[in-house]
Amino acid sequence: MIRLTNEKMSKHSTFKIGGVAKNIYFPENLEELISLYNKEFIVIGNGSNILFSDEEIKKPIIISTKMNSFSIDGEKIIANVPSLGFILGDEGSGAALGKSLISNILKKMLSENIINKFEEKYPISTAEIIENVYRRPFANRYLAGFCEFLLENQDEPEVDALILNEFQSFFDRNIAKYDFRNFSVNFVGSVAFHFSRQLRQVAGYNEFRIEKIVQSPMEGLVEFHL
Repeated sequence: MIRLTNEKMSKHSTFKIGGVAKNIYFPENLEELISLYNKEFIVIGNGSNILFSDEEIKKPIIISTKMNSFSIDGEKIIANVPSLGFILGDEGSGAALGKSLISNILKKMLSENIINKFEEKYPISTAEIIENVYRRPFANRYLAGFCEFLLENQDEPEVDALILNEFQSFFDRNIAKYDFRNFSVNFVGSVAFHFSRQLRQVAGYNEFRIEKIVQSPMEGLVEFHL
């Protein structure tokens, strides 16, 4: 498991703000997550729309972007399909959506209307994109940043289809590996929350039942402890 110490949270926030965190953990599998389970921690995903204090953060932080699905029997985790990160997997994530968008933009697989909208919003060159994806750290966060464009244009049929295809891939390569017909499926995170329409549509196609979609893991923690 990757562990960072005395790391600036500004590197892990889309707002690029935040003080130094004493410990940050990136669990990649079931055993690593369980090993952290009894600790008092802060859980975040891709760092979207989170305002971190500029003061030192003493509580350990778990960044869950290396795990995107697991099965719980009500008390404990009983199965996990590994995320594999945004290069080999991580289907349905903000990074995967951003990667699909950028690839289709650069290869001109989308309409001229969508490409023009993208270029107006993001006046960046192909070389700049390549630099950020292949040569700079946190390429997954860079790619996830383009989800804002998808959100703004999700009513465009071709953008809607791109989102649906990515969620279908998430189902095929992750959810379908669980006993999903006998259990409800719950989602936590800003991608699932903001693209809940497409997610529920894919759920209908594949006959699995979504119980809850929450934007932040804190919602569930507050409900559990109150």
